[in-house]
Amino acid sequence: MQTEFTALTSQLDDLCNAISDPKVLFNTLFFLTKLKPVQEGILPTLVNTLTVHAALAQDASDAEVIHEAFSYLLQCRNAYSSVVSLVSAGELPEAVKESANVQQLLDGLPESLKQTTVVEDLKVRSNWLSIGSFTKSCHLSAKVPCF
Repeated sequence: MQTEFTALTSQLDDLCNAISDPKVLFNTLFFLTKLKPVQEGILPTLVNTLTVHAALAQDASDAEVIHEAFSYLLQCRNAYSSVVSLVSAGELPEAVKESANVQQLLDGLPESLKQTTVVEDLKVRSNWLSIGSFTKSCHLSAKVPCF
């Protein structure tokens, strides 16, 4: 009984110290819940409630990052589709302007998207389209300088 009380006191002290740091709090709570099966009482109930809360907070944070990433990818896709449509319609000056918008979106990627395959593919397609648009506009318009 004394050993369990000492262990519980130690765990409670760790919990009190960890409350100021959410990452340490989550790790401590995770560790505490793995020590013993769920018991009745205020401390196990508190630990379980805080563990569930930490998991829900992490899930909400993950969902927010995913939502922001998909929203940004949708903007990139729409801008890229606009460039493709303008090039197909032969509206090359407008396509060049819109391709600058695509490049601006690609330059401002959120950190969560920078190393993704879909972004790498979009960069390759965007570079090809920009080069293709610029080449076509050089041949079709004397106003566009060719290098």
